[in-house]
Amino acid sequence: MADHTTGTGLMQTANGTTTAGLAIWRQTVSVVPGTDYTFSAWGASSFSINPALLSFRANDVEFLTLQLPVGVGLWTPATTVLNAGVNSSIEFEIVDLTIEGFGNDLTLDDISLDGLIPTVPEPASVALLAFFASCSFLGRDARKSE
Repeated sequence: MADHTTGTGLMQTANGTTTAGLAIWRQTVSVVPGTDYTFSAWGASSFSINPALLSFRANDVEFLTLQLPVGVGLWTPATTVLNAGVNSSIEFEIVDLTIEGFGNDLTLDDISLDGLIPTVPEPASVALLAFFASCSFLGRDARKSE
């Protein structure tokens, strides 16, 4: 099976397990509290029997599931928007919920967490906008008096 993006890059292949709750991928990342992020990943079955059901978790809380297809090598996207809340770091993990020793083999690729542009400016930007707005206003008044 080829890498999802280029066909020549890196990806992770995992053998399913009969032990519940084992993470097949885990990583802790730094985040900005209160910021929205887009989490995305691609998964594919590596064996056509007993395809994996994946649970995507942040700090032990499931936020997304993905049922992989029966067909081998059919890349399937998983994506959602989540908020960092009060956290400055989040531990992400992917757990295979299919508890089968035969089949249940999967491949992951292009796991990413992208920050979204905030819809509300933070206080420093608001103060800067207010300053420039007042300068513009003062500049117009000065021209009127000439």
